Amino acid sequence: MEEAVFIAQYTFLATPAVIEEESRILGKIARRLRCEYVIRFEDDGKFYFLLETRSGYEEHFARCGWYVVSQTDFNSRLTIGMGLYESGNLAGFMYRLDSGSCIRAIQENRHRAAWIIN
Repeated sequence: MEEAVFIAQYTFLATPAVIEEESRILGKIARRLRCEYVIRFEDDGKFYFLLETRSGYEEHFARCGWYVVSQTDFNSRLTIGMGLYESGNLAGFMYRLDSGSCIRAIQENRHRAAWIIN
């Protein structure tokens, strides 16, 4: 998959201003993060992520105004974590998958990935 995909799950009114802000925020990270990832956004400004450890994600997140609060190795290739992003007007999932290894890792370790998928 070449492009990042975002699936909105708004629990509030999605006005044109919200859609514009969504495009701006997601565009920033999609241009910078060129690895497999799954990111879950909550409308209170929190995000959860599972992505390739060696992707330079911390630097990319910081450039977007996102702050990693907690992270740990999910397996030898992936990191799972939680952070805060600059706005509370996103809700949903964003992903970019090439080989599907992120999805396989989630399926094989559902108990450890519960905060990404629930």
